[in-house]
Amino acid sequence: VQPDPKDASSAQIWLMDLADPRNARPLTNSGFDDRRPAISPDGTLVAFVSNREEVNTERGYNLCFATVDANNAAPACVSDPDVAVSRPTWSPDGRSIVVTATQGPIDKPDQTELLEYTSSVPNSATASDWVKRSFLTDRFHGNDKGDTVFSAAYSPDGSRLAFTADW
Repeated sequence: VQPDPKDASSAQIWLMDLADPRNARPLTNSGFDDRRPAISPDGTLVAFVSNREEVNTERGYNLCFATVDANNAAPACVSDPDVAVSRPTWSPDGRSIVVTATQGPIDKPDQTELLEYTSSVPNSATASDWVKRSFLTDRFHGNDKGDTVFSAAYSPDGSRLAFTADW
């Protein structure tokens, strides 16, 4: 993530070839706060979160996608006015993405859970292919305000999901 020097509250997603780091280039256009990039299992796509004005930003960040061949482009974003998302994590088959999702008022969130989006098209760059499924962690704890899941990771075969939480 490369901050935009003109705006301290914005950042772009950049791509760099480790064999030639001097040729790093921005995938996303400037003027937004793009963060938390995660490369798809097939290597063709980057999922990330953004506060783009094209989608509902009342809640904060939405899940967005940019292809690795993009150059300073506007990404495709999944608008979800009910939650603010962060930390996208791909399943190994590219058909699921788990994000942390915060519910409740922005200044005093109720809880942050793991939310799953699925697609019948693996590694899809089309926002409308991704369907919000369910909160995966909600049933494992009580209803205390501030309960938080911080991050998650799939096992290599996709059969398990590890996560960290404060409950």
